[in-house]
Amino acid sequence: VEQLAVSDDGLRVVVSCYRQGILLGSRHPGEPAWQLLWPDARAPYGRGEPSDDPDDLPSAGDMTHVDISRDGTRLAFGCQDAGHFLAEVGPGGVPQWYATVGYLSEYPHYACFSDDGRYVAFNSCHFYNGATICADWDAVRGTTLSEYEQHEQAPCIDESLRVYAACWVPKAVNSAIIGREAKSNGSFALAGSGVLRIRNHVGAIGSVQGFGSSAGSIDFCPVSRRLALASYSGMIH
Repeated sequence: VEQLAVSDDGLRVVVSCYRQGILLGSRHPGEPAWQLLWPDARAPYGRGEPSDDPDDLPSAGDMTHVDISRDGTRLAFGCQDAGHFLAEVGPGGVPQWYATVGYLSEYPHYACFSDDGRYVAFNSCHFYNGATICADWDAVRGTTLSEYEQHEQAPCIDESLRVYAACWVPKAVNSAIIGREAKSNGSFALAGSGVLRIRNHVGAIGSVQGFGSSAGSIDFCPVSRRLALASYSGMIH
């Protein structure tokens, strides 16, 4: 397992497994217990209809990544060979394609939802560098955004970090960090190799913090209003 995320009600979970694929699990009555999100041979994910030719069968690829919105209805996922996708959980719990989102660096690598599910930070990388775009869910419906191009619906919010871990920081905490009222409802905490950056959905930076190693995971506690960041140095910050 490379990534795992759970909806707030605990009834849906998404799991990314190394070179095996991405799964959606559900405990909702009448919904499939497990569904394969990726790989998918159907358009617009693959090269048309499924084929019996082994050369035409899709593979999971490397750098599979996935996240689920807190309400459990929206999915963001992809892999380095195919890009980033958005899907909406439809009737019967079946995921339906919502949009294809391009990327700015070589390998699509990471996805993270905002708390309200409106924004999705997508990171692509090259070695220890990368670029993060922020897709506006309301603006990208039904679109296919080309790679290596800037798009108004998904602006670049960070142009240098390879993101290993990310989470959403709410407005009150963001305002406290920057010392003035934040204009946005919150920001993404993007953790890379030795650097944590807090950026909002259009790229305005709220804070930069060094921590000396590659990030392993990060999470925010709404009660204590603290960020916990684990790194490969073996330290928790």
